This record gives sequence, C-alpha cells and structure tokens, in this order.
Amino acid sequence: MKMEYNFIVKRPIGDVWNSFKDIPTVASCMPGAELTENEGDGKYKGNVKVKLGPFSVFFEGQAEVKFDDNSKSGYVNGNGIDRKGGNRAKVSMSFYLENSDEGTKTIIDSDIQLFGAIAQFGRVGIIKETANILIGKFSENLESRLSNEPNEIKGQNKESINKDITTFDLLRGFLKWLYSLLPFR
Repeated sequence: MKMEYNFIVKRPIGDVWNSFKDIPTVASCMPGAELTENEGDGKYKGNVKVKLGPFSVFFEGQAEVKFDDNSKSGYVNGNGIDRKGGNRAKVSMSFYLENSDEGTKTIIDSDIQLFGAIAQFGRVGIIKETANILIGKFSENLESRLSNEPNEIKGQNKESINKDITTFDLLRGFLKWLYSLLPFR
C-alpha cells in the first residue's frame, strides 16, 4: 500500500533536519513508538503499538535509517512482527525536506506491506486514515518539541504523546475518507 504525506513544520530547515537525524527525538514524537536499542550504523530496534478501537497491535521490529545531508533526504527500511496477533509489517519510506514560506515542508513517500488480520483493515481505508492521524500527531509533537513549548500547551504531556488512537479519531478519519470518495466534492 503506497502512501504519500507532507506537512509543514514552522521552523528553519536546519532545525528540522537535525531533529530528523536524532532518532530518539523522532521516536519520542511518534505516537505509539518506543526506541529500544541503537545497534549502530543507522540500525535500530523498537516497538510500535497502535490501537484502533477494540483492535490493537504491538509490533516488535528493526529499522535501518540512512541520511543524505546534501539533499536533506533519507530513507527508512523496516519490518516488525506482532507476536500475539500473528501480524507482520514491512515498510520502505523515503523523505525529504524543503524550504517553504511557512517553514520546512516535509515530504514522505512510503510503501507499507501488511500481513495477517491487520491487512483486512487496509481494504476499507482504515489503515490510510490511521496513518494520516499518526503523521498529524507526529508533526504536532515535533513542532512542539522544536519550539521548546511545554507539551501541555497542546494538551500532550509525555504520557499522552503515545496515547492510543481514539474511536473519535478513527471515526473522524473514516468519515473524511468516505467524503473523499464522493464525486461531487
């Protein structure tokens, strides 16, 4: 499943680039993610927990990250397994940063492959909308971190940054997806 995202961080490109290269910072801004080990040479181990209403997955996995300082771009290749639910995931993602009038535009192209029961959710657009919610929360958390604002200002203290996706988030995302299918919009 191919997905593309872009978002603006209202900070200079150098600040955003440095934060992207700080993997513990990136992991701390991603809802449900936990970095467990730095194996060196751009290789990491970690966990990702995502809860979609009554359904939850807990992936344990590894990723390799490479950066190109000249083009302010990079890529991530990773995979994980949800031992309890028998689900597996594989992701390839490239990203690059560019200057914009508002700050720094981040463009992400990803290819996610899901196997097991979770793959069924991809057929109704839930996975894409869940990913949209996660990327949105990630960009808010990153902006807050770079602005040195206390996370409480945005209602996201340390405990709630990795909070589950609520039923309301999922319903809002699903309705947005349904609206996108309408021919008259």
